[in-house]
Formats: sequence, structure tokens, C-alpha cells
Amino acid sequence: MIRTIRTASVLTLSLVLGGCMLLGGSLPALGGTWDGGVEVQGQSVKGELEVRQEGGVLDVDFRAPTFGLVASGAGTVDGDGVVSLRLDYDLQCDGTAELAGRASADGRRIEGTITAADCTGAVQGTFVFTR
Repeated sequence: MIRTIRTASVLTLSLVLGGCMLLGGSLPALGGTWDGGVEVQGQSVKGELEVRQEGGVLDVDFRAPTFGLVASGAGTVDGDGVVSLRLDYDLQCDGTAELAGRASADGRRIEGTITAADCTGAVQGTFVFTR
């Protein structure tokens, strides 16, 4: 019984550390530069998303030069292409944006919803990035 539990624990740990999941496919390759932006309260913020990827872990920078905005953070992607990002920014005051979405099967599009909050309040919207 102990051997079975130990074997199952090692297998589970190996799958998690390897960035694999029992359900879902292989991880999409999202590393690189993406063009697009976010739309919040009818306002479009165009910019560039730079993604560095190691397995299912993402390190991200979003730059929107028109607004003087640089947002940096981290996130994850799973074998089904589900993407979750948390970015910190400072426009009028410190804020956080949380992006939840999905990468397309061909790896050329990421889209979903964004929730951002800072001292001016909270807003929700959508995002789309392509390459």
C-alpha cells in the first residue's frame, strides 16, 4: 500500500513539474511577441505583449506606448490552452490586471476577459492578441 501511494505521488509530481496534465493536450507554445490590446469601457488600448515561456509558466510584459503604459507579471497556460495572467501596472496609481482566456488551437491568437483595479476603481473588458 505504501509503495502504491509513493509511486502515485512520484508520478503526480513528475507530471506537475513537467508541465503536463493528465487531461488535455501538450502545452501551446506562446513565447514571443504578440500584437493586439484590451478594450475596457469602450476604450481600446493597443499594444504589444511579450511572452517568455518555460513549460506552463509565463513571464509577461505588456507595452502600450500611446498611454505610456508598461505592465509586467506572470501567469500560466495549460494543456487545453487556458491562459491566466496577472499584470501589475502604474498609470495614475498602482493597479493589477487579471486576464483569463484561451489560446487558439493553431497558436496564433489569445483572447479572453480582463479585470483591472486600481485607486480609480475596477473595470472589466476583453483582450485579443495575435501573431
